Amino acid sequence: PYGAGATAVAEPGSLRALVGAGAAGTPYRLSWLNEFQQEEFLDLFRQASAGAQANVSLSDPITFHGPAGTTGTFNLVLTFDRSFGVFGSGGGAASAQSYVFDPNEIVPALASASISDCSNCNNLQQIVSVAFQAAAGSTWALGQQLNGVTANATTSPGSPTSQITTDVGNTMNTYIEIVTPGFSITSDSGHDYVSAPEPGATALALCAFGVLAARGKSRA
Repeated sequence: PYGAGATAVAEPGSLRALVGAGAAGTPYRLSWLNEFQQEEFLDLFRQASAGAQANVSLSDPITFHGPAGTTGTFNLVLTFDRSFGVFGSGGGAASAQSYVFDPNEIVPALASASISDCSNCNNLQQIVSVAFQAAAGSTWALGQQLNGVTANATTSPGSPTSQITTDVGNTMNTYIEIVTPGFSITSDSGHDYVSAPEPGATALALCAFGVLAARGKSRA
């Protein structure tokens, strides 16, 4: 029995993902009668595994406003809140990236901020800030990505039940700090990227997909 599932949501300034997998191995016994009509047996273990993955991205055109002919300084800020819940054998991973880029892909990106995390980690929120400059009146795209949000559960005779949850639901956020006075930012979506988001709530669903495995259900 196994279970796996993933959900992902993208909205301006915030990306979320929850990925989980659970597996339960099956012990079984082979038996037979030997030449002396005595029963002999061999205990075996059938391993099980389950995995799920979510990738989500979003881009939103943004325009920088300021005195004509001037260039402003800004900070691209990426916050990444996630947790890995592991029971038995398994692992998870997640990475996030925010960038200010040319939607026509003619010139290099103005700024790029990224965070990646190891398997089976339980880390607090990380924050990356990258300084960049943009001319008044220029329009760029703000891109956001959650890549490789995975959960992989495996079993062994020593760990016959395994559950793993990778939770980035609390959440990946992107915003822009205005360093140069007199500048402002507008976006096509209407989202305010200047105001820092509220801190995320504590993750609550570390065992959800393990329940599926324990009940012997499967989900793709």
